[in-house]
Amino acid sequence: MNRFIFVIITFLIAISFSSCNHKESTETSTNAVYFWKSWVNLSDAEQNFLTENNVDKVYLRFFDIRNDFRFGPVPDAEVGTYQSDFPNGTEIVPCVFITLEAIEDMSGREKEFAMKIFDRIDAKCKNGNLSFNEIQLDCDWTESTRNTFFTLCRELKALTSAQDKKLSATIRLHQLSQPSPDVDKGVLMVYNVGELKNSKETNSILRSDIVKKYLDGAPKYKIQLDVAYPVFSWGVVFNGTEFNRLTKIDANPDSIPELTRLHDNIFALQSNISDAVNMDYRQTVRYEMASFEELMKTKQLVEDYLGYSPQNTILYHLDENQLSKYTPAQIKKIYE
Repeated sequence: MNRFIFVIITFLIAISFSSCNHKESTETSTNAVYFWKSWVNLSDAEQNFLTENNVDKVYLRFFDIRNDFRFGPVPDAEVGTYQSDFPNGTEIVPCVFITLEAIEDMSGREKEFAMKIFDRIDAKCKNGNLSFNEIQLDCDWTESTRNTFFTLCRELKALTSAQDKKLSATIRLHQLSQPSPDVDKGVLMVYNVGELKNSKETNSILRSDIVKKYLDGAPKYKIQLDVAYPVFSWGVVFNGTEFNRLTKIDANPDSIPELTRLHDNIFALQSNISDAVNMDYRQTVRYEMASFEELMKTKQLVEDYLGYSPQNTILYHLDENQLSKYTPAQIKKIYE
């Protein structure tokens, strides 16, 4: 009899696991993008990108919170937007970026700032005829600021839950080894993984070998994770071996007449004036972008770590010039 009961229980457990796995593999996934500009004025190409790739969700930066030496944490770089700026049916997720200095100064007043964040988002949405089901906080918190950020999340989640809304937070790779914040879900930011200011770095935006090192030593995360991948590029300007600044490079650098390739992805100006690149002729620039091949290697690593397909695959970010560096087939493969 005991053996019979054991067999039945084992069989039921096996069915249960099979059912759970089936549910994960068939869960509807959503294509999404970040929109991280100072104003909302989508080009025809950007509108077409959303419709052609069935992008149903846009994570939109509403404002930053920075520390003012007189007033403490204050909103900054606010973006005005309306539902009509996006295709019909697009879900907008308001995002708030919080600097480390601002989160430090919120200590002891987390409930106050949670209410301010929620009320400001709510007012902006009403003004723009926007409905929202989720708020996202973006903060590169560290071990020393973790408690304050987690308390802020807890207080804000109480407000969103009361309105039947969700709260999400960005999660950097280095934060995977830390406890998770009290949010409904996280978004794993799989970019800016290298040493930006190191002149010996080859690509600080994305390197699958660095991503692998983070994931190999990371415990399974306790909250559900969506994933954000980079589809952007930039130039990293150096004075010799000293980091100077980031500069915008929209076109392939080989197509810019004023630039000459020194080696690998390092370029210099041929003359002292360039309309295409903001740099001095005595400086060098390291051109960085996430190649399709690196993106696919990284995507496989991330999904192996998660053990499930994320509900939302998000591209950073919606920009016509940046997205044009990938073919439509490549974009569909990243979203796949």
